Amino acid sequence: MTPRKSTAKAPGSPSMRSERLKDEVYRQMYRLEAHRPGAELSLSIALLRVWIASDSEAEKPQSRE
Repeated sequence: MTPRKSTAKAPGSPSMRSERLKDEVYRQMYRLEAHRPGAELSLSIALLRVWIASDSEAEKPQSRE
């Protein structure tokens, strides 16, 4: 068996952070659909985190390759 090359992203990379935020929103959406207590507030907070993160990423200058 040959070892695979790792395709994992660095933990601090912006794409990894956006994936974590997206996962959090999906998790909270499922909690809301299941009528879990506090799901509305948790989803609101998760969406605010995404909004703030997207706004802060837009301010960073894009590097050209």
